[in-house]
Amino acid sequence: FYSVQHDELYVKIRASLKRLEREADRVNYRLQLEPTVLGGILREGNAKGPPEKHWKPVEVPTNNLETTIEPYEYIYCDYQSDEKRDMYKKYANGTIFRGVDRLKLIAGIIAARLTDGGCHLDVYRLIKNKCMITFFPLHDAVELRELEEKWLRILQPPWKQHVDVAKDYFGEKIALYFLW
Repeated sequence: FYSVQHDELYVKIRASLKRLEREADRVNYRLQLEPTVLGGILREGNAKGPPEKHWKPVEVPTNNLETTIEPYEYIYCDYQSDEKRDMYKKYANGTIFRGVDRLKLIAGIIAARLTDGGCHLDVYRLIKNKCMITFFPLHDAVELRELEEKWLRILQPPWKQHVDVAKDYFGEKIALYFLW
């Protein structure tokens, strides 16, 4: 897209879901697991494959006296393309990647070496050498609307804010800032 004065060029970069999955698999990107599916897998155990990979069923007891967090919530593991897709948590955008995950993975693709399937561009060096003016992520309109609906509430005290929504939009570091 050209600027109004036609002196600057704006480039929007996006990646397909398949490409994001390949990058997540390459860098061992950690994704949150779906609690119900994870609980089912653990309760079944594994008697398939070689004997050294067998394990007995596991049942994690629920005791809501100590915490309100369910036993299989907030568990992450490295993404592996050969695993079942329903094992990973799906978000409001219908994929296993949050907006912040997509942005991190696209930035990784841009910076990755050509041999790793990337573009091998050092955007900060390009900005320093005045080949680019800037490099920044765009907001996702659907995720931004969800953040506004759940986060910006006038009569809600700060300790009752939905920090998970901020985590899914901005990332873990920003969410921890708001949490503390």
